[in-house]
Amino acid sequence: MARPHRRGVLLAFAVAGLACSSGPRLPRTSDAVALEVGGAAKGGPFRLSEADVAALPRGEVRGVDPRTGQAAQYEGLALAALEERVELERGADTLVLRSAGGEEVPIPLSVVRQLRPVLASRADGEALEARVVAWPNVAHHGLNTDPRAPLWWVRQVVGIDFVPWHRVYGKALRIPEGAPRGALAGARTFGSRCIGCHELRGTGGANGPALEQGGAFTEPARLRAILADHPGVGSAGLPAPAPERIEELATFLKVIAATRPEEGEEPEPANP
Repeated sequence: MARPHRRGVLLAFAVAGLACSSGPRLPRTSDAVALEVGGAAKGGPFRLSEADVAALPRGEVRGVDPRTGQAAQYEGLALAALEERVELERGADTLVLRSAGGEEVPIPLSVVRQLRPVLASRADGEALEARVVAWPNVAHHGLNTDPRAPLWWVRQVVGIDFVPWHRVYGKALRIPEGAPRGALAGARTFGSRCIGCHELRGTGGANGPALEQGGAFTEPARLRAILADHPGVGSAGLPAPAPERIEELATFLKVIAATRPEEGEEPEPANP
């Protein structure tokens, strides 16, 4: 039988747990929708008005925009705090930023929790024309060496989804056993640099053409020429991939074009 003081401790923990589980949740607006939150968020999607977004926890980061090279103090919705306002399904480990232009950029939730970016509406005290996800790459210099980081500065964000990488992106990037050497590495490159704008097997962005049909993208020389003028490379502050990465990417896309969906069982690339 539990002692009285122990029962009191257990009761205190139970009350605390109830308080956390019944904390403030995301509203649903009947006004114009400024931001939608869904995916593996239970009870979603949640459609938020401008006033709803403004009422959510806010944060600040100092960052250098990879497109302009300009540093600023950004203020806006704290993305890490947004996770605390929803109940996620088991396995949700990826945050997907959807833009008005059709991008769907996946970011590991662990990175969001650690670096705490903001969906900024203001920079240096001035209102922005459109929200941008700003990252603290001044304080965290390692961000400048991560090839994915420039793509994470998503502009005109209209939606945020929480998803399990394994069931969504892992499934899209799967290649069959016995695939040529380089295909798995190419899948990782596609998952970290391309899938935000290019759909593959029904997953990914619509800012560029779907790439599962093969064609010029499966030939390294032609793919290299395409990437030399690719708007998503130079304009986004993203360096061009190394020649060996381009060859691996072409190998991966060639395998995808020749593989029926049911054949793409294993191996599966890890979350990049």
